[in-house]
Amino acid sequence: MKNLENMVPGLAIAMAAAGLIWMFIVGLQEQANMTPEQLEKQAIQNTCISKVRGSKPACWTDLDWKAYCQRVQCKPINQ
Repeated sequence: MKNLENMVPGLAIAMAAAGLIWMFIVGLQEQANMTPEQLEKQAIQNTCISKVRGSKPACWTDLDWKAYCQRVQCKPINQ
């Protein structure tokens, strides 16, 4: 019984590692099945995911641009 108790932490670590490896493989398979358009969309979403990265103009929404243009003179969109 004592040997079984000593094996439990190692077994838990092995199971957790196996789960992480499995999730990694599933993620790779999903990405391999994506179209180029889906990959591009995912890349854009990943670059704008945090507040710090969201401060980049490429990540701004229409409301962000409207707020910016209220404070700074913006060129018309048609130009």
